[in-house]
Amino acid sequence: MATDGHSFVINAGRTFPAVPDSVAEARRFLADQLDGRYPPDLVDVALLCLSEALTNSIRHSRSGLPRPVGSAPAAPGVVVLRVHSSRHRPHMHVDVQDEGPRQPGLLPRLLPESSNLLTEGGYGMRLIDRYTQQWTVRPSPAATCLSLTFDPTTLPHQRIR
Repeated sequence: MATDGHSFVINAGRTFPAVPDSVAEARRFLADQLDGRYPPDLVDVALLCLSEALTNSIRHSRSGLPRPVGSAPAAPGVVVLRVHSSRHRPHMHVDVQDEGPRQPGLLPRLLPESSNLLTEGGYGMRLIDRYTQQWTVRPSPAATCLSLTFDPTTLPHQRIR
């Protein structure tokens, strides 16, 4: 566990290559950070939301585009995962930061609901919206950060929206 010795119970981060195999690796990293600190139901939901957020970053951001490196095969971009919680508040925060959208202005958002169950896309952000206390998008010229906030005092199966 990484701590600052003052206000954080958890304050950890890691950089992952923006490739599909990193989703499982990031889930293991987050599970290791949360294990024994939060209820198992909340850990499961945080892992689900992380999978969706990270997959979206890989599929829709510049992080998921290959980078030429000399004459070697192209290297992937990166996605940064951070998790932190304070001793003073029960909330847990998970940040997924990528290298910004592939198309200008295309940021994580809720899409209109579709009655067609075969429609592809948009379900990940609906899950995130349903199971987080709050989510926010912080864009900058070089990166986009999707911040997820979880409240362990209100487990997801107890929420009615």
